[in-house]
Amino acid sequence: MMRKKLFLFLGLGFLTTFLSVRAQVKSFNTNPKEFILEFENFLNQTDNPVLVKEFKVFSDAWEQGKFSPFQKEQIIKISNNMVAEGLPQTPYFEFFLGSIGAFIQNKLPSHNLDEWQKISKVLMNKDKRSYLSFLKVSKNLFQDRLIYSSKNEKWTVSTKAFDFNFDGSDFHIDFENTDLKLSGAMDSIIIRNTSGSFYPSKNQWIGSKGSIDFDRVIKSDKAYVEFDAYKLKLNNTNLTFDTVRLYREKFFSKPILGRFRDKLSLSTDSNA
Repeated sequence: MMRKKLFLFLGLGFLTTFLSVRAQVKSFNTNPKEFILEFENFLNQTDNPVLVKEFKVFSDAWEQGKFSPFQKEQIIKISNNMVAEGLPQTPYFEFFLGSIGAFIQNKLPSHNLDEWQKISKVLMNKDKRSYLSFLKVSKNLFQDRLIYSSKNEKWTVSTKAFDFNFDGSDFHIDFENTDLKLSGAMDSIIIRNTSGSFYPSKNQWIGSKGSIDFDRVIKSDKAYVEFDAYKLKLNNTNLTFDTVRLYREKFFSKPILGRFRDKLSLSTDSNA
């Protein structure tokens, strides 16, 4: 009987402590100077070193005027919405600050942050899981130009120019004239001069044009394929293009039409 009472007491004590911490912040002051102080106190409730580091980058940018008044206003609104929705500091606020910090450090165009803020508000109201995915994708893109990764491979873009868009049911990221690179431990495939849209929820890239050269296997002469509309599943390292034009001037005076397949080697042995 004493053990049951002890467990009940400890359980109620933990719940009371948890609720009191959560109750400390219901919303942040909308005045930018007051907000940053309250936001810091809010984040001090955690001992997450990554979050502390991300806040330092964010607060420095805040104080140095690297956000427009409108962007500050939107950041405060999103932060208040996140608190109102009860989103935990880890991982939500960690990726939220990480995305903004990477945006600042890599000097991305200002309109990207405006688009990002707009979609943040939409996704938070729609689905918390989709919002978290959006924050993770944003941080990777802002920080490393990374759009997809798994244990054995990753996809990156070469450009800092892109646009966030929301089509009513899902968000996607549009790119113009970029190189799309699939990389493994010892191999890589580059789709050059491509334009397309990345749909994170589907791990899908829908492209409008591009080319792939054969430099990995044929270095003695210029050989490559060009193609127009194509689709790729980024979690599949087998690439298929239904209609391509093969150019190899050493053997053909005109391009040859055909189907093209390529595959990333996942070997970690350079002699394989």
